[in-house]
Amino acid sequence: MLALADVRLDGSRPWDIHLLAHGVPERVLAHGNLGLGESYRDGLWTCERLDHLFDRLLRSDIASRVRSLSTAWHHLRARWLNLQTEHRAWQVGRQHYLDLSPTDWYGWRGQVSWSY
Repeated sequence: MLALADVRLDGSRPWDIHLLAHGVPERVLAHGNLGLGESYRDGLWTCERLDHLFDRLLRSDIASRVRSLSTAWHHLRARWLNLQTEHRAWQVGRQHYLDLSPTDWYGWRGQVSWSY
């Protein structure tokens, strides 16, 4: 993926990333930009010319091409566990409004200001 930005791991050019510990690629794939920044802060990789590195990364638009695993997981979870269905809307509406006794309904309505 770094080839899109003409960046190499442990390469000889000033903008190449030099890994100082194991697990950096996995961390970046798992957490995206945040994983890249935090692993740099933690001293797990270095680069002679960060400005050139980030210029290349930004110009290649790698971030839009690669989603982090956590982003993908949140997206899939939202799609699979979405409780906002038409049936559920009626269920919630009945629970909150239709199941109220007239005393509860008018008591609740009396406590709310209906002016906007």
